[in-house]
Amino acid sequence: MDQKQLLEHAFKAGRISTNTSFEEWYATFYTDNLDPDKKLFEEAKSIVIESQQCCTSFLQRKLKIGYNRAKELCIELYDKGVVGPLPENEVYREVLLKP
Repeated sequence: MDQKQLLEHAFKAGRISTNTSFEEWYATFYTDNLDPDKKLFEEAKSIVIESQQCCTSFLQRKLKIGYNRAKELCIELYDKGVVGPLPENEVYREVLLKP
C-alpha cells in the first residue's frame, strides 16, 4: 500500500480528517499503537525533559506507578541518554536534554 492508499483507508475508517498529512497520520497511528511500556517511557521522558528533574520518587508520583517501575524508568532514561548518572549522595539525576 502506498501513502495515498493508507490515508484513504484511515479516512474511511474515521481515523483522520481530510486535511491530515501522511506524517501527521503516521505519528498519530504510531503513538496510538505503542505498547504500554513504550507509552510509559515516552510519558516519563516528556515529564523529565519538561520539568528538568529526574528521580525515582518524582516519577513515581507523577506517573502514579510503583517504586520499582519508576526506578526501571530512571535507568532506561539513563541508558537512552536522556539523563546522566546518579551522582553519589544525590537524589536527582542531571537531565541532559533541554525542552
